[in-house]
Amino acid sequence: MQRVAVVGAGISGLTASRELARQGFDVVVFERGRGVGGRISRRREAGFAFDHGAQYFTARSQPFVTELARWVSEGVAAAWEPRMATATNGTLTAKTSRTRRYVGTPGMSALAHDLSSGLDVRTKQRITAIVRHKGAPRISWELHVESQGHTHREGPFDSVILACTPQQGLGLLEEHPEFSRRAGEVAFDPTWAVMLGFNEAIGIDLDAVFVDHPALSWAARNSSKPGRDLRSPQEAWVLHASSDWSRTRDEMDPQRVTDELISAFDSSTGVAFGTPEVATAHRWRYARPARALGLGALWDGRLQLGMCGDWCSSPRVEGAYESGRAAAAWVTGAHGRDSTGQDSTARDST
Repeated sequence: MQRVAVVGAGISGLTASRELARQGFDVVVFERGRGVGGRISRRREAGFAFDHGAQYFTARSQPFVTELARWVSEGVAAAWEPRMATATNGTLTAKTSRTRRYVGTPGMSALAHDLSSGLDVRTKQRITAIVRHKGAPRISWELHVESQGHTHREGPFDSVILACTPQQGLGLLEEHPEFSRRAGEVAFDPTWAVMLGFNEAIGIDLDAVFVDHPALSWAARNSSKPGRDLRSPQEAWVLHASSDWSRTRDEMDPQRVTDELISAFDSSTGVAFGTPEVATAHRWRYARPARALGLGALWDGRLQLGMCGDWCSSPRVEGAYESGRAAAAWVTGAHGRDSTGQDSTARDST
């Protein structure tokens, strides 16, 4: 049985792992965080729950449409039909859309929990190095893992997939300049997210607002999404700052971020939030790729080494899913060439 190490338990890494496990591979997933999901994580604060990363997702490709149908039938996801508007200079204008939006239930992280079911996922495991044993008769990889202040080694593995952002993975790829060059081309936009919990309704009959303001781009009533467990009349809201504003405020105090985004919401919508019961901020350093590679996944067939993520495919939840499927296909040999168009059984992508 071939062993595969997957670094990262977001949508792309979990999708690749599940596809490989289904085909009989022995897969181990290493995640540096406390849980699975990455940018679709769910945050709990004082009885409130927030989707503070990806707000919803859409489905276009047939494989993802099929996956979505299963999720809906099993209660993992549901359609979200928010009452929407645009906000500019204190004026709200109703907005209609034909886009079909979906969310995980009871939170966006439900998608990741479903994909990780039955997998060997090891959280709080930071990979500090991946080492290839060159003298072996076949490719053999070893991972150096830091956990709870101690470092140990895991392996051997026949293949390794880095399902993380390039900025988090490139330090592990010193011997692969071609991967470093391609992945290094991808820049990410940051986003500050502010989570607000109210014990009373705030008096705005909308669920999602596209905001035209230098600081603020999006506001959503998280409690309007299906399957959320807040008691009426409690409301949970998520504000997403604009990328340009976030980019110049790397080290801003979270309380000041919260205050400025609330002020931006008030002035843009003409509706005052009032005093929240819960107010906290989180900075997504790598919120979304500014421009994805559109390659599906990076793969070197000679080294049995790959990278995947939405930055490889397209900047959506669906893009991460498609990238994970592509990475799994490279490992299983469903693709006959590596990501540079060379024979995956004969040559390195360099």
